[in-house]
Amino acid sequence: MNQTYGAPINRYLFQDLGRGLDLTVNVVAWGEQVKAARDPQSAGARTAASLSLPPAEWAAIAERTRVKYLKSFQDAITGMQDKLPPSPPAQPSR
Repeated sequence: MNQTYGAPINRYLFQDLGRGLDLTVNVVAWGEQVKAARDPQSAGARTAASLSLPPAEWAAIAERTRVKYLKSFQDAITGMQDKLPPSPPAQPSR
């Protein structure tokens, strides 16, 4: 899926880092809201190590995975924003 959709998604997401971060936060929040409707294995917990654990632990593994993903994404975006040149001043509308 990433090979097919990854590049266009990344081009869109990284046009505006602040907006991309907001969008990602919203997607993770949406995932949290609908997690009860999903198979626990599809909720970010599908690794060889996690599947060797009892199913009762999968929800906690999925939650840790979401938290870790969002934190690392936020850190990456913040790092990119810190390296950007300052935005030019807004032009008055005519």
